[in-house]
Amino acid sequence: MKAASFIADMNALQKEFDTLPAEVVRLIESLMELVDVQQGNIETMLVANRTLLGVIDILKESRQ
Repeated sequence: MKAASFIADMNALQKEFDTLPAEVVRLIESLMELVDVQQGNIETMLVANRTLLGVIDILKESRQ
């Protein structure tokens, strides 16, 4: 996507947001915040899973 096209799309999106009732905008903003929180939770779970898999590998090696 070219920069000019992206900017035009964002301007159009902003115009659409400007026409929405304030409550709808607030709900969209809350949803975006929840998505950020969920992304952080998923990243934390991935790190924990990698750590757990590493511990499992170490335990398997020590039993052999």
